[in-house]
Amino acid sequence: MRSPAAPALRMYHERVVDHYSNPRNVGFDKSDPHVGTGLVGTPGLGDVMKLQIEVDEETEKLLVLALRPSNGVLL
Repeated sequence: MRSPAAPALRMYHERVVDHYSNPRNVGFDKSDPHVGTGLVGTPGLGDVMKLQIEVDEETEKLLVLALRPSNGVLL
């Protein structure tokens, strides 16, 4: 007689896994003239980080910085 298979251990709530797999509200609107977007790294190797900044037009000060790393390693 075979023993029933053990249920899979779930380490994270399904909502956490969903948000990781399907990110929402990531980054800024690229068409906004106050937003700058750049890539840092080596795209051919998969070592890329996307960064976006939003700058206040009057003060020319950085308002927000958003970083989105890839699966590679950045040094």
